[in-house]
Amino acid sequence: MVYLVAAISALIFGLSFLFTKGALEYLGNYPLLALRFIIAALVMWLLRRLRLIKINLKGRPLGGIILLAIFEPIIYFICETQGIRLTTSSEAGLMISMIPVVVAILAALLLREIPTFLQVISIVLSVGGVALIALGGGALTFSGHALGLLLLGGAVLSAGCFSILSRHLSKQFSPAELTYVMCWLAAAVFSVMAVVEMFFSGAGAGVAAGTGVYQNFTAIIEGLRHPEAWGAVLFLGVFSSVVAYFGVNYVLSKVEASRSAVLSNMVTIVSVSAGVLFRNEPFYWYHLVGGILIIAGVYGINRFARATADSHSGKD
Repeated sequence: MVYLVAAISALIFGLSFLFTKGALEYLGNYPLLALRFIIAALVMWLLRRLRLIKINLKGRPLGGIILLAIFEPIIYFICETQGIRLTTSSEAGLMISMIPVVVAILAALLLREIPTFLQVISIVLSVGGVALIALGGGALTFSGHALGLLLLGGAVLSAGCFSILSRHLSKQFSPAELTYVMCWLAAAVFSVMAVVEMFFSGAGAGVAAGTGVYQNFTAIIEGLRHPEAWGAVLFLGVFSSVVAYFGVNYVLSKVEASRSAVLSNMVTIVSVSAGVLFRNEPFYWYHLVGGILIIAGVYGINRFARATADSHSGKD
């Protein structure tokens, strides 16, 4: 059941890059994120009202969950959404496959789980794969594409922090409680950011803040008239933000963070395939070679992490 839930979550996350890329053609970054998590928060509220999930947060320390939500979804999606805008959904999927590498490094730094020599070699392989994709067969310049890859790297780092913190918090809170707070906090933060963006967008020399609010609001309404936009927002809000995150928190409550992270390989495969098949995104030789290096490195990290965990089976 644990690995089935993990596989379903990975499949949804893999498709989310495709839907995000499509939605960004009609909506801005923060309006999209706000709508996505407002829907997610309302779904969680409805599930609670119907007593399909149990939420009990009264008198409990919420500082850890707030920090969890800051790492992901808030920082993660700020970086990921803008990164996808500047790159392709295929490249985003390849970059996100670096999450197990970051988890292994953070585990070594924070949990004192020192990697073996073969794990270090695996980390180098994955980093080399990312470098190859970033270079793109030529010299790397700080263009929009390079900035997009850098932002995706920030998303990977925040996701790594999320994985370790979620694993720790799973001893105190249920997966439903973690997901509930994450969705509501993200909905509040992204809604404020969307309003601020609408209010100050276009403000500058000789232009007062707030003069473009009506135009920006009209642009959002116009974007939502497209079925593709609504379909993407609903998929991202219901499936990616509720179902998939509930699944991730559930898996992290059952297995080690390093083991659960290996399933991001499936995210990569789904996102790259969807980008090439449905959006006709380019796929060059360095994407293939870089992707192979990343996945080989991720496999090595988790393969030897399992061997290490088995040899210390008496420890949590």
